[in-house]
Amino acid sequence: MDSSKVSAVLQHKWSKDIMDEGYIPFPKRLLRVLPQFFGDVSLLQVVLAVVDYSRPDLTHPASYEHLAFMAGMPVEEFRKGVTRLKQIGWVKTMGPEDAVWFDLDRLKELITDATTN
Repeated sequence: MDSSKVSAVLQHKWSKDIMDEGYIPFPKRLLRVLPQFFGDVSLLQVVLAVVDYSRPDLTHPASYEHLAFMAGMPVEEFRKGVTRLKQIGWVKTMGPEDAVWFDLDRLKELITDATTN
């Protein structure tokens, strides 16, 4: 896919390197009910909720409460997912849980590396 056709918002969410093959629209309602259909995909739910909230011009960081709702899980489960993602080095966070900034750059690098080797 021509990266010039990918919006700046999508490029911010995933990066040009990841988006070069295209993307799949993903309904928020499906995100909230993923486990009902596909089992334990809690880490994916956390990542997709964070990516959904992310914008290049974001001025107000997210709260765990809002992101947990978007992910379709209790706040405690969302918190555990974030902790796990941080432990494996895919995500960094900055700030308190009611105004947290997420850095997914390492996960994006890993996706790019895994699909170009």
